[in-house]
Amino acid sequence: GCIYCQTGALGFSRNLTQAEILGQLIALNDYLSGKKDKCITNIVFMGMGEALSNFDALMPAIGVIMADDGFQIGGRKITISTAGVVPNIKRLMQQDLNVGLAISLNAFNNEQRSRLMPINRRYPIEELVAVAAEYFKKTGRRVTFEYVCIANVNDTDEAAAALIKILGPCTCKINLIGLNPTNATTPYKAPAAKRLETFAELLRKGGLAVTIRAGRGRDIAGACGQLAGSISGN
Repeated sequence: GCIYCQTGALGFSRNLTQAEILGQLIALNDYLSGKKDKCITNIVFMGMGEALSNFDALMPAIGVIMADDGFQIGGRKITISTAGVVPNIKRLMQQDLNVGLAISLNAFNNEQRSRLMPINRRYPIEELVAVAAEYFKKTGRRVTFEYVCIANVNDTDEAAAALIKILGPCTCKINLIGLNPTNATTPYKAPAAKRLETFAELLRKGGLAVTIRAGRGRDIAGACGQLAGSISGN
């Protein structure tokens, strides 16, 4: 339900089945094989939907992906991305899968995050940071906090100082990505590249591990926040 996300504007239809999840991987590998390219080696569950809200199909699908008689992709090469469904993050911890976890943060206080991401009204920032610390303690893997940067909204010096205070005690990483343009009704824009670099440097000086993620797939409306169906007028 992120208000700047074209995907979220679609609303909920239904969950994918285990077969449909695995079918995507099979189709991609068949396509790559036809081009004599290497098969998929790394997987991130993200995009159109909330993977952890489809827990009962996701877990057996990952089981097949990791199995010796399946796709043989280890947990270190799998990441599950979530908007912050805390109860199912805790369920995931009990699976001993050794997979990575990425949590969409996108704000530096609860008021702002609730405005941008309505899910925050149920699972506020304090709970996300606490469960991230718990995840690291249980699995030994640092959680990545995904942070979509919006010009003059969450990329300010104030935002940097608040994030350092919030995330400093937590063993984690933070991925920055500029907001991608969408058809969603929104006044928001991405910060200039120089401002994004400055923001990242402020966070690094505060002791956070920061990466600026390249926005890929924009040319086919397949980047973060852009995934949505369209109908041709032909």
